[in-house]
Amino acid sequence: MALLEVQHISKQYPDRTIIDDISFQQELLQKVAITGESGAGKSTLLKIISGHVAPDSGVTIFSEKEYVGLRNSYIRDIKRLRICRSIMNYLITIM
Repeated sequence: MALLEVQHISKQYPDRTIIDDISFQQELLQKVAITGESGAGKSTLLKIISGHVAPDSGVTIFSEKEYVGLRNSYIRDIKRLRICRSIMNYLITIM
């Protein structure tokens, strides 16, 4: 069972595609690195995973709960389980 699953996430803006069909999963205690050039969509992907930005398509599954778009309950679940520290640190800086 994966702790975090990102399935077929896509995000477009009027002038370009930022994220195109990204999928991955993270197991409990596994570290995942997101790398790329400036403007590649790393921050947008984290905002989608954190529930601050709605994807155009795809879903995020966290601890077997499916989330699509903006969900405060998702942020509460992350805090409650005290995992995904990098995502938590990111959320704290944008709140």
